[in-house]
Amino acid sequence: MIISYAELKKKPRILKGFAGVTAAEFEELEAKAEPLWQDQEFKRLDRPDRKRAIGGVSTKLCLFGNNY
Repeated sequence: MIISYAELKKKPRILKGFAGVTAAEFEELEAKAEPLWQDQEFKRLDRPDRKRAIGGVSTKLCLFGNNY
């Protein structure tokens, strides 16, 4: 099953159960993590043998692992 954050945000109980945080807490974490992710992504992509410019299509994927 694939579900977006936009859909999870509409269902706070499911988001809390799935991620363990409220929508507000998730957004706060995302705001803190985004600059760190951007920095690391630039470092990963910035290499001499790169054939294309940095900044093409970008997809962010956030995965949560639940162990049952």
